[in-house]
Amino acid sequence: TEIWKVNSYHTQVVTELPQSFIVSAVDQNDRFIEAMEAPNKSFFIGVQFHPEKIFSEDAHSKKLLSTFITKAKAT
Repeated sequence: TEIWKVNSYHTQVVTELPQSFIVSAVDQNDRFIEAMEAPNKSFFIGVQFHPEKIFSEDAHSKKLLSTFITKAKAT
């Protein structure tokens, strides 16, 4: 699990993941789950923040969006 800088505007918090999922990022301040993955899939990730708003200043968000775009183009 990595600690990411996020810009979460939500009041809901993920507290339990499906059995096959893993936590891939938590917020640096409150340690809430902000990203999760299904490692048994080729690319399956869910986020609870807005990487599109901070990608120009945050390397994690930029990589996440770049990978998403690459994967979407491949389908």
